[in-house]
Amino acid sequence: MLVGFAVSVAAAALVFAGAPAASAATVFQDSFSDGNADGWTLTNGAWAVAAEDGNPALRQSSAGSDARAIAAEAGRGTALGTIVQARLKPHSRLGSDGSISLLFHALDADNYAFLRLTANRVELGRRQNGATSVFASAPYTPVIGTWQVATLDLSFPNQVRAVVAGTSPGVQVVAAIPTATGSANKVGFAARGAVASFDDVRISDDVPPIDTTPPSAPGTPVASAITPNGFTLSWPPSADNVGVVGYQVTTVVPPGSAAPIRIWTTGTNSITITDLPPRSTNTFQVRAFDAVPNYSQPSPQITVTTAPPQDQTPPTAPGTPVATAVAATSVTLTWAAATDNVGVTAYYLRNPAGTVATGPFTGATATMVNLAPATTYTWVVVAVDAANNISDPSGQITVTTPADTPICEYSYRVVNQWQGGFQAEVTIRNVSGAPVQVDRIHWTFTNGETINNIWNAAVTITGSTVTLRPTSTAIIPPGGTFTFGFVGTGTPVPPNPIYLNGFRCRQL
Repeated sequence: MLVGFAVSVAAAALVFAGAPAASAATVFQDSFSDGNADGWTLTNGAWAVAAEDGNPALRQSSAGSDARAIAAEAGRGTALGTIVQARLKPHSRLGSDGSISLLFHALDADNYAFLRLTANRVELGRRQNGATSVFASAPYTPVIGTWQVATLDLSFPNQVRAVVAGTSPGVQVVAAIPTATGSANKVGFAARGAVASFDDVRISDDVPPIDTTPPSAPGTPVASAITPNGFTLSWPPSADNVGVVGYQVTTVVPPGSAAPIRIWTTGTNSITITDLPPRSTNTFQVRAFDAVPNYSQPSPQITVTTAPPQDQTPPTAPGTPVATAVAATSVTLTWAAATDNVGVTAYYLRNPAGTVATGPFTGATATMVNLAPATTYTWVVVAVDAANNISDPSGQITVTTPADTPICEYSYRVVNQWQGGFQAEVTIRNVSGAPVQVDRIHWTFTNGETINNIWNAAVTITGSTVTLRPTSTAIIPPGGTFTFGFVGTGTPVPPNPIYLNGFRCRQL
């Protein structure tokens, strides 16, 4: 189906639990109740303590900066581990490069690990000497103007578990983050391209629970009051040697599946779920937890299909798309709008076989990007309403992108190489005939290489994809060049291609 329920947790070992935490001893805390940020190192941006919901909070008010705040005092955890918690509130929309972060294992403003909230993801990673690496992420969309509570559990060997709540349901990300040379246990905040507030940062030593006995498994769930968007689940309650605190209800997906896991928490042995799509089929199981929390074995599973929507009338078919602004890697398509008895909510472009869909698009136009030059594409458009009724497809449009005329050329030169490492230099030449401002340069490593240090640019690494941005404004005149270099690990293989501002450069 084109429209599914919202992704909240990726299926690769992501869990959210609403159970209470064990008691802990606070080793560092700042709620900014003294009205100042004394003891914090503030880098870039516009930092100040200001009232937020009637209480003081640390606010960063410059939407165009890459700002960081590091606490001067380090919280030292015991051998049992450390819990870090803070509240973060985005005040502005997080654009393509916008983010807010809770920093930990921080040495200074350029060396730290981070839990980062972007417009649609939670990321765990590390920044070291200007190079940023993301080790794990999960889908999550923080609500603008709403406090997001971030909790880091550092008590696991060679692993960080991060939980973010504030946008329901919550999400957990688990990652192995290598300890950087010289890293400390300082904490901090960061805001890149965003206005945000931060408050109630706390480091505590984890205290092991005395109770290690989990509750018994809940009984078989029963579904009732099934509607187009949900139903009520109830089950025989669990028993516990101390007391059951609540239950966690989760969807069940096959191992290794990319399908999302949905998670709900309730304090009783029943729950009413109201946020599922009509005619959707899901399998559920229930676990009980106590105050530690210890989790029970799962209940027997139950599979439930929601009812059809009350509105079962699909929109009319959209008009046949018309192509304009056809370029080597993009094209703009427009079409006559569909109509619906209630209202069209979105459009999707897809191939005629219906196996690949792009969208949603809220209006009757879309720009398709990242296309291949000199390639033929065929699309149809379908409309969707709020009840997930899908229209018949529009007429087909076939577009052939022209051959790519490069605006740039590049050379990738290995300056020096040693066992397990290398130094490389990259030169981008402008062959477009007009000045080009360098916004971003990106490529994909193909041999497992990574970057440790870089000059003349800042780098972000996601998986094997490397994205660089100049550290200052860089405009390449016609025939001119822009050069940067870096030190990397691994055996170097020259990347092909390299992109400048999304345009493919020709290799020299």
